[in-house]
Amino acid sequence: MKALRVLLLAAAVAAVPARADLTITVSNDVTRPQPIAVVPFVQPPELPVDIAQIVDDDLKRCGLFRTLPRSDMLERPTEVGQVNPRNWRAVGMDNVVIGKVAPGSAPGSISVDFRLIDTTHGDDPNSAVILSFDNIAGTDKAHWRSAAHQVADKIYEKLTGIRGIFNTQFAYVVSTGTGATRKFQMLVADADGENRRTIAISREPLMSPAWSPDGSRLAFVGYDHGYSAIYVQNWRTGELKKFVGERGINGAPAWSPPGADPTR
Repeated sequence: MKALRVLLLAAAVAAVPARADLTITVSNDVTRPQPIAVVPFVQPPELPVDIAQIVDDDLKRCGLFRTLPRSDMLERPTEVGQVNPRNWRAVGMDNVVIGKVAPGSAPGSISVDFRLIDTTHGDDPNSAVILSFDNIAGTDKAHWRSAAHQVADKIYEKLTGIRGIFNTQFAYVVSTGTGATRKFQMLVADADGENRRTIAISREPLMSPAWSPDGSRLAFVGYDHGYSAIYVQNWRTGELKKFVGERGINGAPAWSPPGADPTR
């Protein structure tokens, strides 16, 4: 579109008499970030992750929200009835998030409850709750951060109308060294870069990671004795197997539509 506009402007310049003045105004459509305050959640003191801070970081990182530093909060309510909308409007906050974290039903798990309050709805916080969720689970230590990402996803979707992607993962390749010491690693991390895990290590290139439609498996290209092959990592079982390794080019894996499973 920008290139098209430049061509149109060039055509317009050619048509303007030599003595005519030409004024070009360049503007940028920047969406104003929505102000939101994520109050520290009530959580067990022994829990090593700050659930509310992860929610805050997710929302701030996406660029569509402006979060409030904790040092600027005039109050830190833990119940809806304790929220004073006037205090939050005074510091320019349209929305406030409060929550609680408790041990879950299974050993090592947690359960998160939260409320999203619109401070512009008046001075009664009970009538201004626009989103409420209980028992968002972090099934074990490895998924405590996942519970926070789920909270951020629900808030994001409520305020933007778009499904959040904070509780997702991405795959990428890291190459280190040169020549005989060169090494390739296929890694997977949470959307915020945390919980990084190594899927494969090779002296030969690893490339083209592709998630299955349900996110349960990851296909990628590696090399076996100099020949390219397609591998599939199953997240439920931990199994890593070679799917295609015929002579020739085996590359650019792509998954069939949901419902079909070409690996069986």
